[in-house]
Amino acid sequence: MFVELATREDYVSILNALKEMNNDNGQFKVNELKAMERIAALLDSETAYILLAKTDDEIAGMFALEITSPWYSSEETLEEQFIYVRQPYRKTRAIFYLINEVKKLSQSLGNLPVIISIIAKKRALAKQRLFQQHFKNVGNKNVRR
Repeated sequence: MFVELATREDYVSILNALKEMNNDNGQFKVNELKAMERIAALLDSETAYILLAKTDDEIAGMFALEITSPWYSSEETLEEQFIYVRQPYRKTRAIFYLINEVKKLSQSLGNLPVIISIIAKKRALAKQRLFQQHFKNVGNKNVRR
């Protein structure tokens, strides 16, 4: 397994994995056109990153981030847009490969704080603990169950 930055060639695979994510743990109905536009915008942005944990032939997991700032500040953060590890890869180290790459990315951008939103039907607190264990500068924007 390896992690790489997504490109436009990964567009359809990312969209399919996000639909899978929503079926697995989503709380809202998917607006496919909006989702497609957002994925394209993230892929084309110079301030967004979609990291893919991959096997030789498929996506195992994804961690998308964008450089943003809070509405009340000009200080930049690295804000999570979506995180997903596909079911067959949940017992692998895919999430840890992704977390390590996010840490490297944060450091390369001047140690930007990583902001993670947890919107999940199940295991929201476990996910919160996971990220708090691995990120020194995690900001907890939202935990929703």
